[in-house]
Amino acid sequence: AEGISWQALLEGLLPENNQNAISNAHQSYAKSGSFFFFGDDGRFTIKTISSHEVESFLERLGDHYFEHIKAFPRSYLCRIYGIFKVTEPFRQPLYLMVMENQRIHEPEVVTIYDLKGSTLGRKSNHSDQETVSDVPAIMKDVDFLQSDFKIQL
Repeated sequence: AEGISWQALLEGLLPENNQNAISNAHQSYAKSGSFFFFGDDGRFTIKTISSHEVESFLERLGDHYFEHIKAFPRSYLCRIYGIFKVTEPFRQPLYLMVMENQRIHEPEVVTIYDLKGSTLGRKSNHSDQETVSDVPAIMKDVDFLQSDFKIQL
């Protein structure tokens, strides 16, 4: 990871460094049951993912994703720093995907879209001006199609 040491990554995951973010995580539950939060220092976005999502990423996307990031270092795709499995006795494992918080580079971001490439069930319940815990509400594919925004390639 560019400019991110293992030490910084591990410190960014420590529960004691993320108490506020973890306590507010319930406010960002996704339809899938996963949730995400921003690390306390603002550098990381941490998202829970299912074991199926881990397998799908590693088996079908992982190599292509990392090849793309290497070939196009200025890509707007979010940088994935790692996928971690957290285990506790008598509990199901929890998988965490740790990504770059792209908002750290663009602090004036007012709208965030989580685009999946499908319109099925992909409309947000929020307005594009709404915030959740001082973070712009996450908009989805249908919201993007209904907006005036365009992506130029």
